[in-house]
This record gives sequence, C-alpha cells and structure tokens, in this order.
Amino acid sequence: MRLAAIIQVAVGIIFVFILLSIVVTEVNSLIARATKLRSKTLRATINTVIEDPVIRAKVFTHPLIQLVKAAPVAPSQRISRDEAESIANSAIGSIDYIDHHPQANSQFARNHRRADGLITSDSGETVIDEGFC
Repeated sequence: MRLAAIIQVAVGIIFVFILLSIVVTEVNSLIARATKLRSKTLRATINTVIEDPVIRAKVFTHPLIQLVKAAPVAPSQRISRDEAESIANSAIGSIDYIDHHPQANSQFARNHRRADGLITSDSGETVIDEGFC
C-alpha cells in the first residue's frame, strides 16, 4: 500500500504543477495583451534595427505583421519621409501571434533570393539575375 500512496501523491503534485503552469501562462498572456507588450517590444526593436523610416513604415504595415493601424504600403510603392514617419508613429495595433502562411513564406524566400541576385528558373535551376549585377 505504501507504494500506491507515493504514486498517488506524485501524480497529484504533477497535476497541480501542470494546472498552475497553465493558469500562470494564461494570466501572463492576458496581461501582455492588455498592455500591448508584444507590440511595443516589436516596435522598439524594429525602430532600433531599421533606421530608414520608409522601410520601417513598409515593415510596420506588412500584412503578416500589421503593427500599426494604417493602410498597407506595398514594397514597390514610393512614399515620402513625412508619410513614413506618420505611419511609423500611428496608433499601435495588438499582436497576439503572427499567423503562419506557407504562401507568404515562399514569397519571402523568392524575394530574398532575388535580393541576393539569384532566381530559380521554371526548371528549378538557380540562375544569376543579370539585371542584379
């Protein structure tokens, strides 16, 4: 009987710890969502990493991020520095998570390869973009 009692106590303690961790995680998420902590941290980090206000505005309004409450700015769209500053300083949105879109990730990979001057042909062969050089 003694071993059964020890196992019951161990299972009970494990259950209490799991339940407590779930409660603490949810309380933490509620506080972060209420104070927009994730959004503020992301905005501060992007402001530190990206110094150009035009690029920063395009990142802030990207459909996957949507950090600010403003109309999206296309990567090829030209905007002035004043417009970019007003977008970057507009009201902050709430970010709970960034949704996974496989097509967006593949589009990012294609754009990244193009930025490096490499393009994948229709046959799957990687070629150098002559316009890049």
